[in-house]
Amino acid sequence: MTTALTVRPATAADLPAIDHVFRTSFCDTFAHLYHPRDLATFLAEFTPEAWGAELGNPAYAFQVGERDGDIVGYAKVGPNKLPHVPADGTIELKQFYLLKAAHGSGLAQRLMAWVIDEARHRDAERIALSVFGENHRAQAFYAQYGFVDRGPVTFMVGEHPDEDRVWSRELGPAPRVWRAPALGGVAHGFLGRIGGRSTGAMASLNCGWGSGEDLRIVRANRRIAADAVLPGARIVSPHQVHSAVAVVAGDWPDSDRPHADALVTDRPGILLGILTADCAPVLFADVEAGVVGAAHAGWKGALAGVTDSTIATMERLGARRERIAAAVGPCIARASYEVDHAFPEPFLRDDPAAERFFAEGPAGKPHFDLESYVVARLATAGIRKVEALGQDTYAQEDAFYSYRRATHRGEPSYGRQISLIGLPG
Repeated sequence: MTTALTVRPATAADLPAIDHVFRTSFCDTFAHLYHPRDLATFLAEFTPEAWGAELGNPAYAFQVGERDGDIVGYAKVGPNKLPHVPADGTIELKQFYLLKAAHGSGLAQRLMAWVIDEARHRDAERIALSVFGENHRAQAFYAQYGFVDRGPVTFMVGEHPDEDRVWSRELGPAPRVWRAPALGGVAHGFLGRIGGRSTGAMASLNCGWGSGEDLRIVRANRRIAADAVLPGARIVSPHQVHSAVAVVAGDWPDSDRPHADALVTDRPGILLGILTADCAPVLFADVEAGVVGAAHAGWKGALAGVTDSTIATMERLGARRERIAAAVGPCIARASYEVDHAFPEPFLRDDPAAERFFAEGPAGKPHFDLESYVVARLATAGIRKVEALGQDTYAQEDAFYSYRRATHRGEPSYGRQISLIGLPG
């Protein structure tokens, strides 16, 4: 049985359920820390009148999370009253509670995605919150979203002082997501380098495990990317090796990914993720069958048939190629892709007609049109609906990472953008 997860704005009718979630969750987590008198004094502050006043105040906003129609969590934002962050431009995450039964369901991620969107909608520059100093589970959750510990603050429960920690996150620009109408209503997106937590040469949405960046930042960026496409979903990705291997997505940990360059799924609630930095990301969907796929098509993988492998693996899960739609995302364009004179030979041995994907460049060397080659491979395989975004990763430094651009500049490493597709849970 599929569990239905939703988030929506709270109404006055939701206040009793919100109050129940607050009291139950707070007591489950913290009640053992306090004398019953202090706990009762603290909880007595939260009256129906107090809840109603905040819900009716436009300076506050509530969002509830439902599981199969029952409210099991909520988030509340409002004016900031915390130290260690600038007074101007800060919105405070006042409360964020889920019942234990909702832990691990994905609702926390969906509610946090709302918090970030609501803060941006209110033109906030940052989000601040306080969390109990010993609540390491909560701190790890906020760290995934790029929140940073700013310092101590005293939180009173009755007459009992707790040392909380103030955490905040600078918002910056929202991630930019390119979408392909050919893929219909399937959750998907080709993300660039905008909207993440990385700094320096890899600023800002670097999602590459192998980039050499602090993995905590990479995880935060991948969470941001996932929530821009399918809030609450987990990204599943392979260890890419420029092969033609396609696999069915599993529950493997990020540290033990299979060596492959494409993956497919018919499972809702996960996002297939492909990393690129000039190679072509290709997303696939058979909406009727409920099967999606994602492929990393560099020139080696494209020539070896990674897109053909992806289609065949989708068919094993019930897709039909005449129904599959595909989209080729941002990659290096022919104008930017100079190759040596021997480069075309394996393409021409495989198909003499591949000559049309090469043209002489201004320096007298051939230039390769990777995007058009991948589109042609898809058409030859029987894919009737193919869309190419026509975005050159090399030429658009502000929008995309590029391995070739970094190499030409002698940079020690480079970021990777991620492309995602998934079925809603």
